[in-house]
Amino acid sequence: MDRLSGLMKHLKESDLYVRLVQMKTKIENSTDYLHKYQDILATQKKLVNLEHRGDQLKADSLRKEYEWKLAELTSDVLIHEYLNDLEEFSKTIHELEEVFNESLNSVQELPKIPHI
Repeated sequence: MDRLSGLMKHLKESDLYVRLVQMKTKIENSTDYLHKYQDILATQKKLVNLEHRGDQLKADSLRKEYEWKLAELTSDVLIHEYLNDLEEFSKTIHELEEVFNESLNSVQELPKIPHI
């Protein structure tokens, strides 16, 4: 557990993680970002409902609006950097998961000792 705690500490102290936390705080504290994000979520919900109901014509029209709103939001430098850094951090976490899984699988593959 000490090695795992050390790894977690190292991740939380990494420049990438610190930058992500700072950007997330700025985004969450901005009413403009929050409003745009909530608007995108509402549009996405409507889109999913239209697709679920099979109303493809309205869904196609709304999808264009959704993509435009999303492009507008992600064109903002802070949002763009945040999403890029979040993707990079997610990849790091995924790679760590793979290493852990491989290590666990190698432990499980040890030969069984016959009972005497």
